[in-house]
Amino acid sequence: LQKNLFCCGTKALVPGPPQEIIGTIVKIGILTLPLASNYGGILQCYALQTVLERMGHEVVVLDRTFAAPSAGLILRRCGSVLKCLVRRYILGQKNIAILSPWSQQYVIDKRKQDDCSVLLKFIHEYLNITSPLRSSEALHKQVKREKLDCLIVGSDQVWREEYSPYLTDFFAGFLPEDDKMLKITYGASFGTSENPISEQMLEMCKRLSSRFDAISVREKSAVGLVEQYFGKHAELVLDPTLLLGADDYVIERPKTACSEATEHDTLVSYVLDTDGQKAKIANDVVCELGLKESFMGLSPKKSDGSPDKMIPVQSWLDNFRNASFVVTDSFHGCVFSIINRKTFIAIVNHSRGADRFVSMLSQLGLEGRMVNDYEEYSARRSELIAPIDYSEVYFKLQTLKAHSLGYLSGMLERKYHDR
Repeated sequence: LQKNLFCCGTKALVPGPPQEIIGTIVKIGILTLPLASNYGGILQCYALQTVLERMGHEVVVLDRTFAAPSAGLILRRCGSVLKCLVRRYILGQKNIAILSPWSQQYVIDKRKQDDCSVLLKFIHEYLNITSPLRSSEALHKQVKREKLDCLIVGSDQVWREEYSPYLTDFFAGFLPEDDKMLKITYGASFGTSENPISEQMLEMCKRLSSRFDAISVREKSAVGLVEQYFGKHAELVLDPTLLLGADDYVIERPKTACSEATEHDTLVSYVLDTDGQKAKIANDVVCELGLKESFMGLSPKKSDGSPDKMIPVQSWLDNFRNASFVVTDSFHGCVFSIINRKTFIAIVNHSRGADRFVSMLSQLGLEGRMVNDYEEYSARRSELIAPIDYSEVYFKLQTLKAHSLGYLSGMLERKYHDR
């Protein structure tokens, strides 16, 4: 299996499973963080679903999302709606939105709203996703309804409490204690090594962790945290997006979407949290290499400052494919630079989790692409703008792919027969 998984072709990297797996693990549920305006979160789920389907399995994505607004909040919002009607139609304040009191994101100022419609379209077109599940009870009922054979928790920062709709669900806490379903994690992430779980929640998670038949994580630091918190071994694996190749991300564009892809000879600046330091780094690279700059962010704006539609996932992918250079503070911005063999600078995003950058880039021998600020970039400018030799990087990446795919396939097979 390891030999077969080492093939260099993108689709050959995920071959069919050994014959004994087919018909054994019939249906797998993926439990990951809510998918909305997060390109990397959507694509890691897309990649894991694709890998499992190519192994011969049926896959469903369990859309565990945040709870519906409380009755008290609904009543307060009803009052807010009346005020908004007055402000919009009597006082003529055109930036005021009229929203349903049950809206998941109740933002009445249109200038602060993100239009995620094209991302939601991608999610529902390319992911086998359930309707929103807003409670542990709803999640449990859906799992029973789907008649799943296996639950896979991951990837992304599913074990970071501040990002989770309800953390114990991502430790299979919504299932009865005697449930016999195969339960594993793939690339589960804490996102940070500094108190990702509160002391109050940690005791419950420690008890629930024994429900997993196998645990794999995405960061080196997480291997130590699983040992420290839960007293268990965790295997280190790649983020699911790295299990596919560049050709696997050439996805048909929606018929109604116009091409918004970056031109060649362009520096793509994909920055989640903008500040002057990051802008100075991108501007300096543009000047040094004579490139045009194309900026991508989480909340695109029109020239008048009003919100613009987020670009389709396909255009987001095209921008990395066509870029000449990438400057990013996004983990998945680094991932798709590597997948497309682009020279890039990774500005470490400490607020969103620095361990992800350090772990992945050090495994591939690319830790030298990281900087913390403009001063560090300036001191190492010539090194950072020099092209990356991807021959050694891809040798390491193929080895890590083989290990990660072999681990995933092996756990699905061996753990099932151990039961």
